[in-house]
Amino acid sequence: MYSNKNVALIETSWGGHHSTFYKFFARALLELGCQVAAFCPEPDEVREALQDLSVDVRSRLVLHRFNSVTPNRFLPERIKFRLTTFLSTLKLSLALLVSEFRLRRRFDLVFFSSIYDDHFSRRPESALVFPFPWSALYIYSGKFRKLLPKASWSDLPPWLATLLRSPRLKSIVVLDPGVNEMMEKLCERPVISFPDLTDERLAVSSVAADLKKFANGAPIVGLFGFLKPSKGTVMLAKLALDPANSDLCFAFVGELGTHGYSEEEHTLISSLAVQRPNVFTRFNHIPDGPDFNAYFLAADVIFAAYLDFADSSGILTKAAVFKKPVVVSDGYLMAERIRKYRMGKIIPQGDVRAAGNAIRELLQQKNEVCAPPDWDGYCEEHSYLRLKAEFTKVLAAV
Repeated sequence: MYSNKNVALIETSWGGHHSTFYKFFARALLELGCQVAAFCPEPDEVREALQDLSVDVRSRLVLHRFNSVTPNRFLPERIKFRLTTFLSTLKLSLALLVSEFRLRRRFDLVFFSSIYDDHFSRRPESALVFPFPWSALYIYSGKFRKLLPKASWSDLPPWLATLLRSPRLKSIVVLDPGVNEMMEKLCERPVISFPDLTDERLAVSSVAADLKKFANGAPIVGLFGFLKPSKGTVMLAKLALDPANSDLCFAFVGELGTHGYSEEEHTLISSLAVQRPNVFTRFNHIPDGPDFNAYFLAADVIFAAYLDFADSSGILTKAAVFKKPVVVSDGYLMAERIRKYRMGKIIPQGDVRAAGNAIRELLQQKNEVCAPPDWDGYCEEHSYLRLKAEFTKVLAAV
């Protein structure tokens, strides 16, 4: 039924989860029998990631290096991004048309492996130059979770209807099954829930040894990924700088965001980089993969008490894979999943004292008998096999 569908797979970002998702999506589509034209910034990475597939399967993959148009810094702000979006959409459309000509067949579907609220389809002039049937993983479905159990367009920004009811949009993919029914009624098209996959690769790496050596036997509490304010960075920094927690090692690993912090908060975060006996910092981008996983595996507790965050997070999948307990904030999807699979502690949003208590309780539970976490259940729910099953629904909607 899905064999020989001609699918263009699009990604113009390549940090964090973007490259991880893209490689999984390309693999799934190929294994489902599709012809795949892959447009992304790093096609060589994709080729290497799919080397284990048979020659026959890889023969259905055509790789293209593709990047969006870079905004011109000399343009006025009011037109800069709108013009850039239009030019990027036009560039992509031309690339797809050329690919169709070379393949001598039209695309059955153009699938965007991630879209955000600034996607081209919210701009009427951009949508006009994109004549292809398409679907996409919509990353920010958290805004719908905040409206459960019912939403209307009057509850949402007016451009969102333009984005999610685009005439050529065949289906919408999200990472939160809890919003499927509500979104389907509102958007009037299939809404499909994908698992939140993560890179599970491990390799010999010195980074974990560096962290463990620094900790010198102290329990390690880790915050990993893009360290922006909403990730609870300031909360964990306050705990790390509290002398009462000098018996713990706090690891801050990932690129430090520059926007959103107050001057006082930025000073607090910056002070972490000053040599402190219990604070380990690596404020640089670390791609999802073996090194990131080595840091993650070295930690005893994962700190993921995000603020006003209603979306899915691959950090929970990684925690389940490597069997690491997690501290999360109450209120939304992450708390629901931690509660269901018993994978950690839930605290009130922004409560530093509660965060400290939760960390201590999780460390203590390592030596106590309690209801075991359902790591395997979570991994099954967010598995590659489930991705393939859900992708068949995307293809069926074409």
